Amino acid sequence: MKSGDAKISVTRVVSKTNSLSASWLLTLLLLLSLTATVQSQDFFYRTNHGKITITGNIGSTSSLTIPSTIHGLPVTCIGDDAFKSKSMTSVIIPDSITTIDVGAFCSCGYLTNVAIPNRVTSIGGWAFFGCSSLTSVAIPESVNAINGLAFGGCGSLILITVNALNSSYSSWGGVLFNKDLTTLIQYPGGKAGSYRIPNSVTSIGDWAFFQCTKLTSVTIPNSVTNLGDYSFHFCTNLRAVVFQGNAPSLNSRVFDRATHATVYYLPGTKGWGLNFGGRPTALYSPPPVLAK
Repeated sequence: MKSGDAKISVTRVVSKTNSLSASWLLTLLLLLSLTATVQSQDFFYRTNHGKITITGNIGSTSSLTIPSTIHGLPVTCIGDDAFKSKSMTSVIIPDSITTIDVGAFCSCGYLTNVAIPNRVTSIGGWAFFGCSSLTSVAIPESVNAINGLAFGGCGSLILITVNALNSSYSSWGGVLFNKDLTTLIQYPGGKAGSYRIPNSVTSIGDWAFFQCTKLTSVTIPNSVTNLGDYSFHFCTNLRAVVFQGNAPSLNSRVFDRATHATVYYLPGTKGWGLNFGGRPTALYSPPPVLAK
């Protein structure tokens, strides 16, 4: 073998080795980019298939503006607990966002204003839970999934509206329902006084009236056949629950911590034994006169 041939052979081996190293390095960088949380300016984020999820921010600010892109990649998701317990009073969510994950703005007690953009399709459970200064929420046309307690524990919330073109949800009197008004999903925590549930409703969702401490009485029509778990949990000023028809079978979790509530049935209806917070509740007929 000629020396030149040996040199060529060695060169080829080295070239192949460098190629393998480069390939391994590119694979490693790709894996890191899919999972690692990194920082850009004031935000922490992670990437997944060319899209960015915001996972948090640095410091505190009264007005937060979430970027629509980072390093040329679209910001499409606000991650779990990303801004939990932050002190901002307002937030601007870019139109690029499609998902607001679990607890994203949970316990942001100073947040008074938020606009959900029209590309958001999913709002996670507890997403705005405990935003005690939030007074109104507008659900855009695009949203097709709102998970449990997304707006629970918002003691100043008096109005939830839904775009008329939304195919999954609707609003009536500021209360959140499914599209055909058969399931009551979320009663705003700041609404005060008496409430009469619409006759179209057949089901009251889990946690639907959670911590509605200003609710004093509720009238439930005979169309309702299901009351979800903890549906009136922590309604501490609820005094009267009036069933206008045969009450569905209930358990103690429905009115848990509604310690002042008394159930009334219209004459001729069938009542079920209830238990509020561990104590038996007397059943009376006829009920008191309640506001329409």
